Amino acid sequence: MIPTAFQSDIASFVESQIAKVQINGTFDITNFIVKSVVGNKVNMSYEIPFGSVAEVKTMALLKAGDQVISINDVYLPISSDTNITHTFTILEVG
Repeated sequence: MIPTAFQSDIASFVESQIAKVQINGTFDITNFIVKSVVGNKVNMSYEIPFGSVAEVKTMALLKAGDQVISINDVYLPISSDTNITHTFTILEVG
């Protein structure tokens, strides 16, 4: 069993590694409304301003130096300022 405190340490490490979100490979978001750790969860929230992109086709989380942490294909039309929320939960699997 992984102790709760260690799961929280892992969540803090994950949160510290996320430097920015990149939309469609070209639009970078570095200002987060929320980027925090609560227990074993990383919570992130940010805004995609209307007019910055017409639609979201890919969302990537990047480390400093633009190293990819994760990238996902999505489809999200942007017709107004849009808030996006991510929650990552650190769990023991076994």
